[in-house]
Amino acid sequence: MVFCVVVLGLLTFGFVMLASSSSCYAFHGDAFYYAKRQAMWIGLGLLACACTARVNYQWYCKFAWPLFIMAVVLLAGS
Repeated sequence: MVFCVVVLGLLTFGFVMLASSSSCYAFHGDAFYYAKRQAMWIGLGLLACACTARVNYQWYCKFAWPLFIMAVVLLAGS
């Protein structure tokens, strides 16, 4: 529970900082263009987090090595 509160606090703090600092740099005609995009990605991330948390952790153990190798390959490619 404490972890969720800390994560939500950091998300809120980061969102407020982005919204306040990027409003004058928005060249798209909308002062909250970047804040809206950030809110969309926060929502998608929280949805992915909720879906991932519902999966039994033992299922991940079966795919640990392939996921690790895929992550290393993706990191090496970037």
